[in-house]
Parts: sequence; C-alpha cells; structure tokens
Amino acid sequence: MKLLVAYDGSECADAAIADLARAGLGPTGEAVVLCVAYQEAPAWALVGGEGFQVADLEAMRIRGNEEEFGRARVIAGRGATQLRKILPEWHVAEETSGGLPASEIVEKAGQWPADLLVIGSHGRTGLSRLLLGGVSHKVLTHAACSVRVGRVRKGRETEDPSQVRGLNVLIGYDRSPSAEAAVDAVCERYWPVGTEIRLVMAVDAQLSSTMPIYPAPLAVGSDLIERAEQCLDDAALKLKDAGLLAIPCAAIDEPRHLLVKDAEKWAADCIFVGSHGMSAIRRLLLGSTSIAVAETAPCPVEVIRYREEPE
Repeated sequence: MKLLVAYDGSECADAAIADLARAGLGPTGEAVVLCVAYQEAPAWALVGGEGFQVADLEAMRIRGNEEEFGRARVIAGRGATQLRKILPEWHVAEETSGGLPASEIVEKAGQWPADLLVIGSHGRTGLSRLLLGGVSHKVLTHAACSVRVGRVRKGRETEDPSQVRGLNVLIGYDRSPSAEAAVDAVCERYWPVGTEIRLVMAVDAQLSSTMPIYPAPLAVGSDLIERAEQCLDDAALKLKDAGLLAIPCAAIDEPRHLLVKDAEKWAADCIFVGSHGMSAIRRLLLGSTSIAVAETAPCPVEVIRYREEPE
C-alpha cells in the first residue's frame, strides 16, 4: 500500500497519525508525510505607500517563502517521526511543497499515486467547518484515491500502538458497487483479534424504488427490513470468509443519520463507506452521504473510492 499523510502539525493531524494504529494497515508499505507551505504576503504590504517599491514586495515574498518552507520541513519531519513509531516496518519519507494546501495534497495523491490519503479534521459542522475544515473537505471531495479522515478523540493520546486489541468497525452498506468496494477494503486489512465488523444498512422507505437493494417496490416495514437483511447476509459471508466476525444490522432511517448514531452507540473505532469517483454535479448530488458521514461522525471515517469506468 502507498499511504499519503497530509500533515500540518495540528492536534487533529497528530490524532490522524496516531489513529493509524487502529486502521488495520499491513506490516509493511510505503508512506509519505506531506506538509504544504502556504505562502501569502501580509495584507499591509499590498497597500504600499510612499517610497514603496515592487522589488521590496518581491524580496519580502521570497523571505516569507523561505521561512514557510523551513517551518514546513520541520513539521513534516515531526509527522514522519510519529508515523514511524506507528508503522515501524514501513518506509516513511517526508516531503514539502508550496501552494494551496488542498490542491497540493490532491495533486500529490494523484501523481504518486497514493492508495490511501490520510488527513485530520476538526470535526466541526456548519459555518465553523467552512472556515476551519475547508482543506479536509476539498481533499475528501476531489482526491482520486480513498481518503481516511482522522478525528481528535480524548483519552487516546497515551495509547501504546502495540497494545491495540479488538476494534469496532462499521461499514455503511447498500449493495452498490462502491459499498462492495468498502467491504473488500475491510477484508484486505489486518485486524487485531476480537475485532467486530458491523454491517449497517439504512432502509429509506421513501426511496425504496430507487435504491440498488430493491429490484422492485416493496411494502414499508418488515418486508423492507427482511430484504435488507438478506443483502447484508451476502456481504457478511464475504467478511466471514476473510476470517472476520461480521454482525449485520438493518434499520429504517436516513443513511447518514443511522451511521453516525450507530457509531456513537457502539463506540466505533472507524466507519468505512463507499463513494463513486465522481466529479462536479454528480459528485455533489450523489456523494453527499459519504461526505456528510465523514464530516460529522464521532470517529475516523474511510471513504473508499470506487470508479465506475477505468481511467
């Protein structure tokens, strides 16, 4: 696996790295810790004044860039040191780049290319998310690879990665190809003994004629739940074949609400959800569930990217 960790030295970035001890990653792999140096001249410099020369502004920008890159190199090194403690047998490199953070992260993930991109999130909603979580949101919606969004969770700071035991992992499932990709991703990981995989299917009665689990309109209530449980049994069998304990759960609810509520109820260590590799309007209309879960869940969320057509 090729793992790209977007790291800015913040508390949520530290939490995203620490939580990789519970991500089921293999014993070996290749990782890059990327810190982006964001360059911007102070607003007062753009105003100028008597005796102000363009060359002065250019010199200031150069000094600012050098300072930002120096700081970014230090931060990237700190992140790489933390990651090596979590993944001691992995080859871990550190890199810096300059520009807009979200754009640089997405570009690096595509050019390398990364299999999984890890980024921290403040876990806020509404206006606060727009102001403080803009980078993670843009990365989540534009990266071509799967994305793991980390969370700050109190009480986990002093955990010894080598002592991680059985985990609670949720998978949002609806029988779509992207949901199958999420199940496959979980099957391919290396989970500690005692890990429970909970397959969660939200049955929306109002959309029963359009969801992929329903080949024909069904009556509301027990018939919907029964059909959903049959679909979950097939996915659970795949997980059991991979040596995992799979627990299917179906309920009538809106998908994003059910996943977040169940994550809180079961003290989930992570949620896996599938997402189509869409762009523009289709991503906005059809990718809202995975994005909403990633931005509001109380635990880390992995959005497993599924591409409908080969690139």
